[in-house]
Amino acid sequence: MGSSGPWTTWALWSVLCLPWAWSAWSGSRTAIALSIIPGLLAALAIVYAIRHAPRAEQRERQPLRLHIRPVLTGRLGRLMVGVSAFEFGNVAATVASVPAGRLGDRRGAVLVLVLGVGLFGLAYAGFAAGPASVLALAPWFLAAGVAIGCVETAEHAAVAHLAPVELRGSAFGLLAAVQSFGNLAASAVAGLLWTAVSPRAAFAYLVAWMLLALVGLVPAVRGRASAP
Repeated sequence: MGSSGPWTTWALWSVLCLPWAWSAWSGSRTAIALSIIPGLLAALAIVYAIRHAPRAEQRERQPLRLHIRPVLTGRLGRLMVGVSAFEFGNVAATVASVPAGRLGDRRGAVLVLVLGVGLFGLAYAGFAAGPASVLALAPWFLAAGVAIGCVETAEHAAVAHLAPVELRGSAFGLLAAVQSFGNLAASAVAGLLWTAVSPRAAFAYLVAWMLLALVGLVPAVRGRASAP
């Protein structure tokens, strides 16, 4: 298009703006009638572009093949194994959410939260101590997935059950702030330990936090059990 591009753009923009400019002068009905003009111009431009578009070249059709074995070799293969394990944990979290919710209705959301935190601690300990093989890590990914289903189901339910009505909004706001800051701080510290020390040190750090969480949650479960 060369140097004519800016002038063409300016001309089209002027035509598109014509109904609104006319609206300010003669009223909305005339502007609606004039709005047909940009639509017709757009249709003409589309027809022109279709007729003058270059034809697609004839290419030899290649059969559709899915190459699995080459993908599962080398660094790409290790990446796919890790992604598969992560998604396997997500499936476990999805499956565990429904029974975790039912257990929370029967025995209390705090108990489900304790179970989820305990499974997180078990999974982190397994990652820290276990060998780096797929079969050895699979149970810990499964435990972490079930833990996600329990914790994400129970956290909000526990706050909703324990918070008084007049404090419920503040309680949920504080929960959201704690979740956001906790995710940021835990990821940053664990990442530093992973890089500067070792992966085992990072998982050991997470295990320590899970134990501290259990220390705070277990009395809440006992308090509910002793309540009339």
